Amino acid sequence: MSTGSWSKGLCSCCDDCSLCCDLYFCGNCDIARMDASLKGEQNDANWCCCIIISCLPLASCIALCQQRAKIRGMYGIDGGCPTDFLATFCCGLCAASQQYREMTLRGLNPGYCCCKPKPVANVIVNVPGGAVVNVQQGQAVIGMPPQQQQQMM
Repeated sequence: MSTGSWSKGLCSCCDDCSLCCDLYFCGNCDIARMDASLKGEQNDANWCCCIIISCLPLASCIALCQQRAKIRGMYGIDGGCPTDFLATFCCGLCAASQQYREMTLRGLNPGYCCCKPKPVANVIVNVPGGAVVNVQQGQAVIGMPPQQQQQMM
């Protein structure tokens, strides 16, 4: 059962101007990058997917709708197929921006095509049992707590 919501609203797409420009000018490649990132592949544009999305009019809407459903499922976000379709069909750029930012905030890094990427802040999470998970650029690095690291030096 889903109980969550999107971290950013659908209409907050212009909060990040570089992402908005990137999606506007290179949206098909960004959709391909998000797709690869959701599949756990390298965050690089799959050129075959990029070309298919460019050549088929509704392909970007379908791809975004599928990605949206996957993101909702991964993070327990409320919604369903009808709302996913409406968001991607009526507000594709806004939906893509929302999905991209949700992925980035949750630790996935799809990368940028045209605009310079913003640095992703490091997030350090203490896990029960004393391990420390340091998330950098979408990669998790597991290590010892700082106290144990100092004791070993």
